[in-house]
Amino acid sequence: MIFGGGDMASDYLVALLKNQVVAPHGVVNVRAVLDELTRQHRDPTAELVALFHDPQVHEWRYYALVGLRALAAQGRLTAQDARALLAMTDAMAPYAGVDEYYKSISALAVSPQTAPVLLDFIWERLARKTPEDWRWLAFAAVGALLDQGTAKIPQDLAKALRDEASNELDRHRRVQLEETADAALKAN
Repeated sequence: MIFGGGDMASDYLVALLKNQVVAPHGVVNVRAVLDELTRQHRDPTAELVALFHDPQVHEWRYYALVGLRALAAQGRLTAQDARALLAMTDAMAPYAGVDEYYKSISALAVSPQTAPVLLDFIWERLARKTPEDWRWLAFAAVGALLDQGTAKIPQDLAKALRDEASNELDRHRRVQLEETADAALKAN
């Protein structure tokens, strides 16, 4: 699929999204859109990713992200798709807020297929120390993986988390992070 303005796939998906706007609230019933794409034997993942990257329909990007999260929560994404979802989250979070990361983390932690991608995400946050809430994001991902039991936290990552927890200056936050790191160490 070619990324660019006005391709037929984006036009079709935007029409579906517009058709599923729930009045008077102005929200989109994304699940109905996903169901229709599936019923039409279209690849929802590919269409949502293409829509996200289509500059001609920029205003619909958020719904592409929401749709991918819904697919992740249903266990319908591959590891490659999970990476696309995190890249889309990176692009959207500066505008929509850091909560977009937490939503994506929760959705990806559900499936054993996508949970390992969160391990890479954790390592990346520890290395890059971005965005502003990077430490909380890394530990939230660990907590989600521990809660879901979909990926084992490697011992070296658990130790790195324990070291990072001790760097938190706020005492209350440090205790929370240490508890999460200790849980990851004990899970091994």
